Amino acid sequence: MGTTVRTRPQLGTEKDPTPLPPLHARPGTGALVRARLSIWVTMALWALYVFTAALTVLRGDNGADVADLLSTLTYVSVITLLTFSSIMYLLARSGAISRFNTHTRVPRRSIDDHFAHRQPPLTVLVPSYAEEPNLVRQALLSAALQEYPRLEVVLLIDDAPDPADSATHERLELTRALPDEIAALLAEPLDQARTAMAAHDAALRDGWCDAHAEMARVAEAYHAAATWLRLTAEEEPNDDNVDAFLREAVIGALARQLQHTADAAVDAAASAEEIDLRRVSQLLQRLVWVFTADIRRRRAPGRLRAATAEQALRVHGHRRPQRARAAP
Repeated sequence: MGTTVRTRPQLGTEKDPTPLPPLHARPGTGALVRARLSIWVTMALWALYVFTAALTVLRGDNGADVADLLSTLTYVSVITLLTFSSIMYLLARSGAISRFNTHTRVPRRSIDDHFAHRQPPLTVLVPSYAEEPNLVRQALLSAALQEYPRLEVVLLIDDAPDPADSATHERLELTRALPDEIAALLAEPLDQARTAMAAHDAALRDGWCDAHAEMARVAEAYHAAATWLRLTAEEEPNDDNVDAFLREAVIGALARQLQHTADAAVDAAASAEEIDLRRVSQLLQRLVWVFTADIRRRRAPGRLRAATAEQALRVHGHRRPQRARAAP
């Protein structure tokens, strides 16, 4: 007998699982011209309004009524402040458009060169308060697959440590077991990547190393990792937009990226061009980093537990999970 836990879709949630692009689209020259022109138009309209208000006061249209004069000055001050905030926004927007037009993505090799000498640690905190284990698992797996040399993923459990309700206790135990489950899941591709890296290091230590053969090793290792990711994505559930996002935008996208690198490595190994062995080492080390993550769980501090509980009440409100009857 098994129990299926289903939750009602939250009102207003996005239905499109397509992730935002890593780079902003180039706005073009026309957008930059319009952004800068809007600044001058706003300033001109403000100056026109101030001139009109001042001219009205100087001509005496308001008479000698002090209350009307103070009202006019107050209104001009408010309009000036609102105009100033608008101009600040337009300036920031113009600067952003200018950066988007001139931005160039850092080459992958430059990133690898950077991490070859400097690897600051990065910790990802995943708080959980009365969450369904499947949602926590998806968050942990998504964080663990982020490519970073020294990545630590910490699951902060905010639930009561020993709930009296049996269903709640079972859910808590499933959540507690998730770090070990994710680590066991990533053990296979990690072992394959480390094996390829160890074989490459052994070839370098021997003093004679065929660069094209080593690049072929890179292609084989990346192809094996991409295949594992595709198979893993197919085994993931696909019941809602969150499941689809994990399958396509997290696991599937990483599989396509690694397969693209594998295809490029195949072409490089088959070509007659000289291959830098240092680049081969970087590619294999990068593959090891993809599946390396220190995943652990901790009891959340008291202040964080209170904040997380308050946030969960605001998000979930009266929404309660619908539990299907156990199948006979």
